[in-house]
Formats: sequence, structure tokens, C-alpha cells
Amino acid sequence: PPKNDTPPAAYLNDAQSKQFLQALHDFGDFQFEVFCNLMLATGLRPGECTALHWDDINMETGLLYVRYTLIRTNGTFVRQTPKTAQSERRIVLPAYILGLLRQHREQQESKPNLHGSVFCNLSGDYINAINLNAKLKRVIAGTGLPDIHLHSLRHTHASLLINSDVTAKVIADRLGHANTNTTLNVYSHVFAESEVKAMQAVEMALFASKTE
Repeated sequence: PPKNDTPPAAYLNDAQSKQFLQALHDFGDFQFEVFCNLMLATGLRPGECTALHWDDINMETGLLYVRYTLIRTNGTFVRQTPKTAQSERRIVLPAYILGLLRQHREQQESKPNLHGSVFCNLSGDYINAINLNAKLKRVIAGTGLPDIHLHSLRHTHASLLINSDVTAKVIADRLGHANTNTTLNVYSHVFAESEVKAMQAVEMALFASKTE
């Protein structure tokens, strides 16, 4: 039988992203605020973000190296190398994100950290993405924002790139996709919306006077 179409990836638009960041700040959990800001700024997968160690980030050059993903095996979290070579990549971090990370590292110095991880739970172990998803639901509760999950932050990053006319090849490399076909398939609805906006922009610029 034919396969069902993949449902469109959920994401936030520009205005919703700003509303979300404000709600996130008001929530008052700084580590979670840094976590979500980092996902929005880089398009990391949740498992890649929870697997980050401080030695994966060069604070001097502003480069983040994606080399592992966090998986749970036999009740224990372990870092595993990605399944594809494309998933291993480096990402240039914005200055704002570097500032958040420096502040987060300073606050973390007085707390337990068993692995040198960027994000950890109260006992210093790796943090569970399931708990982070539950926290995300509390952040957006009552805000009127769409019912998103952690992976939606990755999709939002991709949509921001698409609407900024970044090429599919660059987006695929940044997201760690095996090829541009994956990017085009997952975000086909976003590309379609971007094309409509481009058409409307050309129409307004060149042909608006002809229809008056």
C-alpha cells in the first residue's frame, strides 16, 4: 500500500518566535532558556543538544561541534556518534548565544556536573529530553502559541533560514541532513510559503500600479 504523506513539520513564525522567547524568559528557568535559545539558533536535534559537553564549544572562535547524540540504553544515558557522517558538523554561534552560554557556565560552576555537560539535571547527570518537553508545555501554556515540542524549535530554525532565502544546500548542511532531498521533503510546505511571499513581493514591486 502507498505510504501516508509525512505531516508538515510544526514551527513558529517570526512573531510567535519572539513571543515564545519572552514567555521562556518570564518562566524563570535560565538553563532551559539557554537550551531553547541554542536550539532556535542552531537547529540542533534535542538529542544533540542534551549530549553537548563544554569541550564541544570553542568559546573563543564561537564554533560549536556536533559530534554526539544522547541515547538511553539499559536505563542509562550515553553519548553515541551520529549514524551518518553529515550529522557531524560545526556551527558558528551568534554573539548573543555565546553570551548566554558564558553566563550559564558561570552559574553552573557551583552545581554538580558529572560529565562536563552543558546541560544537566539537579544531580549533575545528563538531562532527559522528555522532562524538557514537559517543561516546554508549561512555558507555552496560556500563551496562545501552537502546541509545539522540542523538535519544533529545530523546525523553526529551518523555517527562518528558508524565509531568509538561504539555499537548501546550506540548510541541509546546517541541519545535518544527508542530502538536500531530505530538507526539501521535510520543509516542502515552508518552501512553498516562501515562494508565495517571493511572488507577492515581485508583484507589489513591479505590477501593483498596473492593477490600480
